[in-house]
Amino acid sequence: MEKSAEIVIIGGGIIGTSIAYHLAR
Repeated sequence: MEKSAEIVIIGGGIIGTSIAYHLAR
């Protein structure tokens, strides 16, 4: 359960960073 939550949080962070990066451009 903890592992899945970690993966979701890390994955979401990567996606959020990617979106923010594209919007910043």
